Amino acid sequence: MATLKFGKNAPKSAAATVVEEKVKSQLWVNVGYSIEVEGEQVFVSIPMGIPVDSVKELPTNTRNAEFNLLNQARNQLLADITAASEDLEGGESHVLELEVQLRRIDKEVDPLPAGSSNPFLRPKP
Repeated sequence: MATLKFGKNAPKSAAATVVEEKVKSQLWVNVGYSIEVEGEQVFVSIPMGIPVDSVKELPTNTRNAEFNLLNQARNQLLADITAASEDLEGGESHVLELEVQLRRIDKEVDPLPAGSSNPFLRPKP
């Protein structure tokens, strides 16, 4: 009978997990405000920015035409932000004329109690 080995002594799996190395983002959108401090403009931002160069475009070929149009506009905004960065040197920044939306998600809906009626269920034979 074979002995099973666990922990450090266990054999390495033949199907090793492949971890893709993430490229470090070079283009960030930061949310904040500018203020003058001792005659110099300082940008005060929230602690975390948005890595723009790692954002993927949204699909625009769904069955909902209005959703496709909205996704096209979102993709164009992403392209516009990326294009605005093309002339920036390392360490340079540029203020964009955008809006910041603060949004809180709705609370989760309570689950239906067990045995509640569901008009979508087929009747049991």
